[in-house]
Amino acid sequence: MVQQVQRRKDQLLLVLLSLHYLFVLSFGVATGHFEHAAGPGSLAMIAAASAFFWKPGTLFSRGVIAVSLIIFSGILIHLSNGRIEMHFHVFMSLALLSIYYDWRVIIIAAVTVFTHHLLGLLFPFFQVYGSQGVGEIFLLHVLFVSLTSAILCYQSYVINHSISTINHSSRVLSEHDLVQLLHYVQQVASGDMTATLELKAEMVPVVANDELGYASRLFNQLIMGLRSIGTATSQMGQDFSEILRSSQENVNHINNLCERILNSAGNEDLQNLPSVNIEEYYHHLDTGLRKQIEVTSAKMVLASLRLDMLQHQLETKMNEQNSLNHQLAEMSRARERFFASLSHELRTPLTSILGFGELLVTEMQGPLSPVQLNSSKQIFQSALNMQQLINDILDFSKMQAGKLTVYPEKTVVAEYISRAIGEVEILAETKNLSVTTQIDHKLTALTDPHRLHQILLNLLSNAIKFTNPGGSIQVRAFELRYEGGDAWWQSGKTPWSFARAFPVIKLSPGCWVCIQVIDSGIGIASEKLPVIFEEFGQIEDGVIRNTGGTGLGLAIVTNLMELLNGQVVVESVSGEGTTFSVLLPLYRSTLLALPAGLETLGCNAN
Repeated sequence: MVQQVQRRKDQLLLVLLSLHYLFVLSFGVATGHFEHAAGPGSLAMIAAASAFFWKPGTLFSRGVIAVSLIIFSGILIHLSNGRIEMHFHVFMSLALLSIYYDWRVIIIAAVTVFTHHLLGLLFPFFQVYGSQGVGEIFLLHVLFVSLTSAILCYQSYVINHSISTINHSSRVLSEHDLVQLLHYVQQVASGDMTATLELKAEMVPVVANDELGYASRLFNQLIMGLRSIGTATSQMGQDFSEILRSSQENVNHINNLCERILNSAGNEDLQNLPSVNIEEYYHHLDTGLRKQIEVTSAKMVLASLRLDMLQHQLETKMNEQNSLNHQLAEMSRARERFFASLSHELRTPLTSILGFGELLVTEMQGPLSPVQLNSSKQIFQSALNMQQLINDILDFSKMQAGKLTVYPEKTVVAEYISRAIGEVEILAETKNLSVTTQIDHKLTALTDPHRLHQILLNLLSNAIKFTNPGGSIQVRAFELRYEGGDAWWQSGKTPWSFARAFPVIKLSPGCWVCIQVIDSGIGIASEKLPVIFEEFGQIEDGVIRNTGGTGLGLAIVTNLMELLNGQVVVESVSGEGTTFSVLLPLYRSTLLALPAGLETLGCNAN
């Protein structure tokens, strides 16, 4: 991709040189000096074209094109008999060459200008100063060309340095810190409260007070937010682990007390009570019956005292347990505050980084060099991955707490499919994937539009991840009528089957909207199908290392489909691609005998 962008810039300059060549020939004919224009112009054009076709997109081709462009400036100055106005073409040429953002090209062009003007100073044949003061004009041109070249070289250095530093820190975040964050979440989810989070991302220098400088400062805020979250989560995990340990000790102690009380209640020898020889104490009693009654009464008093003491200890332990429960509630609230902080501290700078990254990728702030464009795309894609990871973690937390709410409404399916495809278009182009659609644009579903968009993004992202470069992805949407069992009908007359789908469909008979995402990727083995819908469930480690992912996406999709009264199923063969089918209730605006304002589901008339 970088080489292609470099060749396109060389090709653009070559087209401009061709236009210059035609203009110079015309100007030579008009001034009566065609032989002075045709020779040098043809030589410059042939050299530039040869360099482009021999080594396109290299420093060599850029240098030859730069020299050729300055030669055309010299020809125009010569043909105009050294008119001072024609010297402005030199500065226009330097401005055109700045699109490379390569200070070496600017230096080559500036040296060529100095050489040409020096020849004009030494040899009147080149005639670059007209009839004005030669020495004064030469010094002025040297000064202006030097200042212009210095400014353009500094601009190229600032932009290259800024993008390279941000790209380095972005790579550390995406390749290490995000992986550590995911690993930490997996450890906590598995019950390991001793897990810690260590981050390695470093602050990036702010080298300019412009858009790139602002993006650098936002990047630094993101890193500081990640560090504070890492410190807070590590401390929270240690505190939570200590509370659980103390709670388990108290529970074990209470169980021991209860067992001792039960043993005491059924033990005539009172082995768990203080050792007292009541028989000797009452040896002076005369009657055996009285002696037996008194001994039994004393035993009951001692047992009552012992039970009171045990009850007091039990109440103390219960108070301690209540205190621990209160601490656990505080920890739960702290967990909610943590995810709120995660949303604020990470989403806010990420939004700005995505905005500036999109401006750089689309070159709306000016053309970038191929290396800069590639780096900008990496920054933009890494920020998208971070945003998806944050959204998955927050949604997963809400689902675990039972606080995720959906708002079903009439939704035009085609609109949200097109929107989701547009958001992953850059990622698909990066892998040279073709994305086609086959959609019934009149389909409407009763669903939450925001959650439908989230489901489609997850399925499309997975399809792109697990499809090799040059593959294809197809998105289909159509209506199905379900009559129970495996009796499905498309458009009311064409039979359809989900016999090979996993899991088994558990929907009620009726009409449904079916959205399918079909890829020609690596496929999934049948024994791995149940794993992919589990929380943090992923296939082979080698595949994950090559594609990335949190293991939460399909688990979130499954939970969302349950909330939306639908179902998601998968059909796949290893090495032959995968098809995910999303089944949502069909919507139509036919009013039945229901309260005013309510609309219900039903099949469209065939």
